[in-house]
Amino acid sequence: TDKQMMGFQFYFGDKLKGRQSELSSFTKLVVRVRAENPVKAKLSLITNDALCFSGNINATSEWMDIKIPLNSLQPDSFLLFPRPFPGFLPLWFKSSATGNLNIADAEKMQIICYGEGKQADIEVAAIWLEK
Repeated sequence: TDKQMMGFQFYFGDKLKGRQSELSSFTKLVVRVRAENPVKAKLSLITNDALCFSGNINATSEWMDIKIPLNSLQPDSFLLFPRPFPGFLPLWFKSSATGNLNIADAEKMQIICYGEGKQADIEVAAIWLEK
């Protein structure tokens, strides 16, 4: 059976345009999160040619800054938004292209939470890159 999930995407490609020269110096993605109940979530970066790289985060009821090394993000598939119609179409997409994450090509961030029998919620206060 399918797990209940919720997710969202955020387009940030326009925010990187003026910073292209310094992007290669960043090594970590930092996410400030909390959740009412502890929740496991998947954070994905999606590039302009539909490559997806993901890492897992665990949110608790306390605000925390989770640091994810960019080189630890693994190739993955991403959830299609809005949900494809009709319902028999694939819900997930994985590019047939291959390559490594180049942060300069990243343009979307996606977070997916799984309910696992209880209400899933997550609050994201900020996401940024660190050196």
